[in-house]
Amino acid sequence: MTGDAEVGRGLLKQNGKGVPPSGKGAPAVQAMMEQERRRVRLWEGLTIGLWVALGVEAFLGRGVGFIYSVFILPHRVAQGEGVSNTLAFILQVTSVVWPVVMCAAALCTVKFILASRQATLRQIQAELAEISEHIRALAGRER
Repeated sequence: MTGDAEVGRGLLKQNGKGVPPSGKGAPAVQAMMEQERRRVRLWEGLTIGLWVALGVEAFLGRGVGFIYSVFILPHRVAQGEGVSNTLAFILQVTSVVWPVVMCAAALCTVKFILASRQATLRQIQAELAEISEHIRALAGRER
């Protein structure tokens, strides 16, 4: 049980970087792994940005619009004033923008998950190739 905990702590300390490859194709493997990390960071940033934008839009567009339409608008209509065209336009735009941002955020989330899994699999593949190379080298020495 303690061995599993030590392995887990060791993996957390690596933070997804693993042991750098040291074979013939090491520079190419390191470049590929760095490219995968950049791709994951890009999708991570886009995903976080879109979800934050969606939250801000939901708060400002929906929340403020709802408060205005429930509390302020009835008093203005009762006083004979009409609905401002600017407010109506803003509410219409947020009604169109919200589903688009929601779909984009969902798609970026899926792409982020897929990119992260692909990077993990490539890292595992590179480390297995390194292990295989070490085993071949050890087998060659024993002969």
